[in-house]
Amino acid sequence: MSPAVRRLVRRLLLVVAMIVAMAIVAIVALPLFFAPGKVDRADVILHFAFDPRMQGDPYAASLLQQGVAPAIICAGSQASWDVYPSDSSRSHLISLGVPAESVSVLHLPILDCGGEVVPLLVDALKARGARSVLVVTDPTTTRYGAWRFRQRMAAAGIVASTTFAPEDRQDMLSGWWRTHWKAQRIVGAVMNSTIDLLYAPCR
Repeated sequence: MSPAVRRLVRRLLLVVAMIVAMAIVAIVALPLFFAPGKVDRADVILHFAFDPRMQGDPYAASLLQQGVAPAIICAGSQASWDVYPSDSSRSHLISLGVPAESVSVLHLPILDCGGEVVPLLVDALKARGARSVLVVTDPTTTRYGAWRFRQRMAAAGIVASTTFAPEDRQDMLSGWWRTHWKAQRIVGAVMNSTIDLLYAPCR
């Protein structure tokens, strides 16, 4: 093997080693990008965690039953033509013992990012006279996303906090790289949060 070929092989091996090292760091460190949950008493629970593979509905129901808030709003955009997961979530919550009068639905348009949704949420909350909100969300909500949401709500005079079912976070972040939908959601959340920084309405 000539010296030039040996140098090329060494460089290729170095690149491969760096890629492997970065992958290991990502597997270990990526969960640190996601916000910790915090349960504060609020005027209303804003429920976004509709995934049937998770415990968002039972968790939201338990928070209301514990007296954390007196009402739940299931908020979300359509998944297909005239189909809103939030409608199914409301029905599920009622089947879990939440009084029908305590849970409502907010249909949102399909927008580019959370920053564009916040004004609609603020209007809906203010219409109810709510001055505080507890958001039940996916455990892959990034630290930046949760912080920015609280900032936007605070600017509108609403105190916000975010939470998620603890078992969902444990399940999501445990060996996530071995399950396609978990890896897709986790990597997608980090990428979306990063891309949002490039666009003023989403920043």
